[in-house]
Amino acid sequence: MPEEHESLLEHMPLEEVRLERIDGYEPPDGWDPGELEDSGPQPPPVLVERSDDQKYSLLVHHRTVWSARGQGKMALRALVVRSRVHIPVAHGTVRNCLEEALLFEGLLSEGLVDNRSRLADMLGYSRARITQVLNLLKLPDPMKKRLLLEDGVSEFQLRPLVRITDPGARQEAFERLMADNLTGRQMERFLSDRKAPVSSREGRDGAQRRSAGERQPARQAARQTEAGARSRLLMDIQDLMDEEGLPEGGEEVPEREASAGYGAGEGSLAEAGEKQGQREPSGEAFDRLRAMITTLGRSLRDGSWEEDETVLRDLNERDLLFLKGVALMQRGRYENAVEALQEVTDAAPEHSLAYHYLGRCCNLLGRLDSAEGFLRTAIDLRPSDPDVVADLAIVLEKQKRYDEATSCYRVARRMRKAKAAGRS
Repeated sequence: MPEEHESLLEHMPLEEVRLERIDGYEPPDGWDPGELEDSGPQPPPVLVERSDDQKYSLLVHHRTVWSARGQGKMALRALVVRSRVHIPVAHGTVRNCLEEALLFEGLLSEGLVDNRSRLADMLGYSRARITQVLNLLKLPDPMKKRLLLEDGVSEFQLRPLVRITDPGARQEAFERLMADNLTGRQMERFLSDRKAPVSSREGRDGAQRRSAGERQPARQAARQTEAGARSRLLMDIQDLMDEEGLPEGGEEVPEREASAGYGAGEGSLAEAGEKQGQREPSGEAFDRLRAMITTLGRSLRDGSWEEDETVLRDLNERDLLFLKGVALMQRGRYENAVEALQEVTDAAPEHSLAYHYLGRCCNLLGRLDSAEGFLRTAIDLRPSDPDVVADLAIVLEKQKRYDEATSCYRVARRMRKAKAAGRS
C-alpha cells in the first residue's frame, strides 16, 4: 500500500461493523481470497448506513470484505460515511473506477449530498464527470463483479461499452478490453470497426436526468435541525484527519474540551495522567497484550492459539481469560465475550483493555449507554490511549451528542500526533 495511502487511513474514524449487516456485490466465480494473503494490510471498507433497514451498503474495497468472510471473521473495522466531511477521505481511498461509481451512487441515494452538482463541487469534478462515472453502473452485474478486481481499468476505457445496446456485442468488446487492455480511443476504433449499435443521445440524456428532489430521502429534513451541532462536529473530524503536524512545542488540550470529551470530573489531561500513574502501573503489559492480539490474528478466531505453547507460557490466568473474550468477540459471540471480559474486570478492576473491548462488544450489540460507560472507565484508567478515545467518539456520535464527540475526535487526533512524534 502506498505510504501516502497508509497515512490517510491512519486518521480515518473507523467503526467496528458486523459482517452480516454489510450488503454488496458477491465475488465473481473462481475468486480466491488467498490472493490477498501476502499483499499486506487491506484498506478498511467504505460503507454507508441505509435509511430503510439499518444495514450497510458496501461501496469501496469489496475485496477486504470478501477476504474477511473467507477467513470466517464476524466483524471488521470500516469507515462509515455519516457526514459530508467523511466524503473526501472516503474518495481518497478509491483505487477502482467501479467502486468510485458505487461510492457516488451511495452518497446520492442516502442523501449525504444533495445532487450531482454539489458532489462535483466537493470533489473538484465537473458535473459531466460525475455522470460519466455513474454511467458505469449501467453495465451488467457479471461485468461489474469482474471490474471490482481490476484496479487498472479506467472509466475512459469503459465509456464506449455503456453505449452498446446489443448484449453480445458488449460482451465481445468487454472481453477484448480485458484481454488486450485497450485504451479508450482503441475501444472506440474497435467498436467503429464492428459497427456495434449504440443507444441514441436522446435516450442517454433521458436516462441521466434526475431532479435533486427525487434523490433526497425524507430524513434530510430531520438532519437540518441538527445543523449547528453537526457542523462543529464536521470541522473537528476534519482536524482528526488533517495530516499536518501540531504547532512546534505541541498544543495543550483546554480543560473545557477534556471534561467534555472524557466525562464530568476528569479535569485536565495532566490530572488524568497523574491518575494513570496511580491506578495503572502495568501499561507496558497492556501494550504487550494489544500487540499480541494483532500478532495472533486469525488464530484467535479459529481457536488454534490455545494450542500454541509459546503463547500460553507467557500468559497469566487473567490475561488468558481476556484473550478468550477477545476471541469470542472476533467470532461474533458478543454476549459470551461480554461475560468473559466482565470476569476479567471483576478480578482485575484496573484492566483498561478489558473495559475497552467491553465497550466495543456493547457497541456491536447496540447497547450504546453500556458501551459509553465501559469506554469512559477505560479512559479513566488509561487516558493516553487514542484508540479508546476514538471509539468513545463514535459511540457519542451515534447518540447524536455532537459536542462531546467533537472533543473526543480532537483529543484522539492530538494523542496520535504526539505518539507519532515520540516514535520519530
